[in-house]
Amino acid sequence: VGSEMCIRDRPTALRLFQSQYGKTECWHILSGHPVNGEEPCIYYGFQPDMTRARWEALFHAQDIPGMLAGMQKYPVHPGDTILIEGGMPHAIGAGCFLVEIQEPTDYTIRVERTTPSGFAVADSMCHQGLGFEKMFECFHYEPHSREEIHDRWFIEPETVLKTAGGSITTLVGYRNTPLFRLDEVNVSDTLTVDCPPRGSGIYVLEGAGTLSANGRSLPLKKTDQLFVPAGTGRFTLDAEAPLRVLHFFGPEQNKFQCKKDLRSPERLRRSSAIGERSLPCDHLGVGQHQRADALCIVADHRLTEIVSQR
Repeated sequence: VGSEMCIRDRPTALRLFQSQYGKTECWHILSGHPVNGEEPCIYYGFQPDMTRARWEALFHAQDIPGMLAGMQKYPVHPGDTILIEGGMPHAIGAGCFLVEIQEPTDYTIRVERTTPSGFAVADSMCHQGLGFEKMFECFHYEPHSREEIHDRWFIEPETVLKTAGGSITTLVGYRNTPLFRLDEVNVSDTLTVDCPPRGSGIYVLEGAGTLSANGRSLPLKKTDQLFVPAGTGRFTLDAEAPLRVLHFFGPEQNKFQCKKDLRSPERLRRSSAIGERSLPCDHLGVGQHQRADALCIVADHRLTEIVSQR
């Protein structure tokens, strides 16, 4: 099990990193299996009695069991969707296989100095250039009950289209956050999908078939990833074997605009030195990482490389 903590929100990202973006993300559980007799789970939010001083002490002692005990633990099942707001402490438990969509930054505040596989974590990868004292400003220490966390951040799916040929279900949408949207498209025969007037992306989880748009067709198979350009209008999916497809979108239209990078030259040099990938616009893409068997979708409007976090 690995713990990783994200920048708390966009105002804090601007104050500490001179960045327009935080690192809110969302997890959708695809499957899971027991590990050492323990069912799949996640850790999200602090226990109500956690304080900054206690959290810092646990970090400096590298008391990983103590850190996990200081967080709320939730069992998860296929189909669960959890919105991980910036600043909320979180960790993916062993045995989880999930898809993740997130804002376009790698502002991750890590509290593990050594990964579960034994690799040492560099200081800069823990505090992202802030230093070990200031990094603790990134966490939300406000108390939340277990029930409040579940009711507020575990998202109920919403079926937005259902036909004889398939269905579209919004897993996380703009009713939950203005930062991104993730739909699951299931096709048993033929289904036409309307597209917004901006780019989006597709990832094929299961099945095979074709995608057709504007007089052209492309074959689809499991793990294929495609960029859908702005102006496509609509595309049609034809299933040869039942298709299960993720369709993902960047921020809600008109909510955010591209802004120049506000970081100082010194911050830019430091960011480059620690391998940060912060982008000056909200975009959309897809990649993979293996924190705990997870597929990662990054809101950055371009297909990204496959990234290995562990």
